[in-house]
Amino acid sequence: MSAIVRQVINAKVASEQLGVSLGMVYKLLRLGRLEGYSIGRRKLIYLDSLDALRRKGAIGPAAAAPAPSPEPAPRKPRQKVAVKPLVLPVCRHLR
Repeated sequence: MSAIVRQVINAKVASEQLGVSLGMVYKLLRLGRLEGYSIGRRKLIYLDSLDALRRKGAIGPAAAAPAPSPEPAPRKPRQKVAVKPLVLPVCRHLR
């Protein structure tokens, strides 16, 4: 019987190949969009999983571009508040 061998790359190389940050690679692993495993603190990603994600076009510069945010509502002007002067008690022993 022969075992199926899948090639792996580390998370840093995967981030360079996808054109995304290392944090995004970790997030894709957590979400299950990339397949891989950990050895200690190292994260290893299956190369075929990376290729499948790239073929879907679900990641990369075009897919990662954020949608334009709506224009914020105008702010109301601040109301002026009357400020009372601070009156401190006078200590008798300081005279």
